[in-house]
Amino acid sequence: MAEVVSQNPQLVWVPVAANAANTLYEGSIVTDGTTGVVALGAAAGAGDTTGKDGTFSTAGVPLGVIVGTSRQVELYNATAKRNSITSIITSNANLTVDMMGIEGEWGNDEQAYVQIAKITPDTVIRMPIFDGAVGTKPTASTVTAGASATGMGFNTAAIDFTTVASQSTAYCTKGLNMGMYRILSSASTTTHTVDSPFPYATVVGDKFLISSIRSHGTSRIQFDATSSYVENDAALSADYYWVDVVRLFLGTSGQEYVEFRFNLFAFMPALA
Repeated sequence: MAEVVSQNPQLVWVPVAANAANTLYEGSIVTDGTTGVVALGAAAGAGDTTGKDGTFSTAGVPLGVIVGTSRQVELYNATAKRNSITSIITSNANLTVDMMGIEGEWGNDEQAYVQIAKITPDTVIRMPIFDGAVGTKPTASTVTAGASATGMGFNTAAIDFTTVASQSTAYCTKGLNMGMYRILSSASTTTHTVDSPFPYATVVGDKFLISSIRSHGTSRIQFDATSSYVENDAALSADYYWVDVVRLFLGTSGQEYVEFRFNLFAFMPALA
């Protein structure tokens, strides 16, 4: 799940938003809600401009990554594959839910809290890359036609999303170009071209993993609803966050990840 990999993040305890029964998970990125923190979730609009709520100015601004909860007994969620905590929304529930006291100004309150590693514009975050669910690894596609003697592209069966030119990446998993990354110049589900050629010819039978994420620099990106992993097959023409990619790793099947910083744009609160 999401984790802060830059050195010495500030750790703080914050309440889980209790305006509704909010469930949060370790390894999720959170933002401010009206009464506490909620999952940052998937972006809505370009740069999450639609997702930022003008009635609550800091909603949609990344605040931190959950590293622990205030439950005395950890609660494992088999679907999310990590521990979770749910907000307490009625006062008498405080007497029946085992919450431990925590340090700091919240020490006497047995509400639901999460400990977060704070996110700043300098924070480097590592997130796994999945296809639609935790543990579902991205799938490489086989070259079926369009082979290029000059390494300038290839065709595959339709992938699950339309790539965005200069924002998506092809990684070769089988063939003479195995282990090499190229940024795609195409916007297609089947025809994939590059402006910087692969060093060797692409041939029918080669395999490439197509990712919606740019291999480096400023990139569009989309999270799942719990903001715990990156959606590899997201169509990033309309809904996405802006991040600055430090490293995109597609080299081991089932262990794909991206390291990034949120672009400064993400820290701008809604102004209306």
